[in-house]
Amino acid sequence: MKIKTGLGVLLLGVLLLGVLMTSGCATVPTGPRVMVLPGQGKPFEVFQEDDAICRRWAAQQIGVTQESADQEVAKSAVTGTAIGAGLGAAIGSISGRAGRGAAIGAGYGLIAGLASGYDSGRVYGWEAQRRYDIAYQQCMYSQGNQVPGYRYRPRRTERFLPPPPDLDQEPEDAQPLKQAPAAGPPR
Repeated sequence: MKIKTGLGVLLLGVLLLGVLMTSGCATVPTGPRVMVLPGQGKPFEVFQEDDAICRRWAAQQIGVTQESADQEVAKSAVTGTAIGAGLGAAIGSISGRAGRGAAIGAGYGLIAGLASGYDSGRVYGWEAQRRYDIAYQQCMYSQGNQVPGYRYRPRRTERFLPPPPDLDQEPEDAQPLKQAPAAGPPR
């Protein structure tokens, strides 16, 4: 394949850059991002065994591999490239340069597809990490380890007033009220 124009070289460079950028956009959790402590009186060696078991179990629960995550990002880039090439060819055909329009559209489509794929990969990786952490904590807790958390304290939304005093009965230690002196005319 011989590329004659500078635009073709640019397109090939953008495609190569796109392939390099899509590798590693979506990340699959490699470990927990939460703290778990050994259970009271549990030896550290047993805690490490629990940790290894629970890491494998959490990874199975999310059911995602790095390859499948990268494929999803690459699909987004390919879709963007195809849509961009189609739109570029359609717009380029109006001006009589369908080939050049398709190449430009493919380049812009690839960039837009990569941006979209990167964002979806980032969100996907965050969600996978969240699910991994939950599964890991559940497993470690079931093995008798301590999972620090926070304590939920519901706020009181209703205010309860004390009951009104019984006005008919005087308290035993009540003293008569003193009258304040009468105020005279202002001077």
